[in-house]
Amino acid sequence: NDLRDAARFFAYRAASPREREHFLERAGWNPIRYEPADWVDNAVGRSSWAYDFLVVGAAVEASKLVDLVSASPRHKVDFRYTLAFPEGPVAMNVQNSDQDEVHSAEDLASGALDLGLFDPALDRFAELARANGFRPVVAYAPAAYTAYAPLVEFHDPTLAPLLSAFSSRQRVHLADAAAQRGLPFVDLTPVMQNAARERRGTELLYYPVNVHYTPAGQRLVAETIAASLTPRSGD
Repeated sequence: NDLRDAARFFAYRAASPREREHFLERAGWNPIRYEPADWVDNAVGRSSWAYDFLVVGAAVEASKLVDLVSASPRHKVDFRYTLAFPEGPVAMNVQNSDQDEVHSAEDLASGALDLGLFDPALDRFAELARANGFRPVVAYAPAAYTAYAPLVEFHDPTLAPLLSAFSSRQRVHLADAAAQRGLPFVDLTPVMQNAARERRGTELLYYPVNVHYTPAGQRLVAETIAASLTPRSGD
């Protein structure tokens, strides 16, 4: 989602005050999903996590229903997939979330999005490191469908080449851009793919529902990045 968010950041910064009033809706964010921020700002919301969870969850599901009914054909995406393990399939992204990731991949493929949107953040990161004396590291975190690439079966098979290219192009750009700025780059993809191949379905690296890292995935990422921070001679 980083490329999507970079595009929205620069679009918002370039927008006029009037254009910013309804920026989220024009950017494709259903406002229903963000109204809970007001609904939980009360005595109950400040004292009950259960209440907050129910309100936010209801808003998310309501916004998905509205999106499904009102969406144009381009925005009706089936982003669910299955990991075809020998010991049995595992359904992933079961809530069909993060559909805008597919839109970002389509926009990158068509030329509507440019990976150069990452570069100002990398410039600032390098500046901060120099000014504050810390060692910067740029890490690429692969999505679950990239980590488990050989085992992935998309409900919509046309997404496979699109998303494979989306991941590959980002990795190449970030590696080159980081090198140009003297920033160490860690591509977590090979490590995650090796672990995914070895552990298969016995220890998932990503949750099937929200496709974020499981504790096993977090541990692997932390160990890999920590290894890249091993003190060098003269440090």
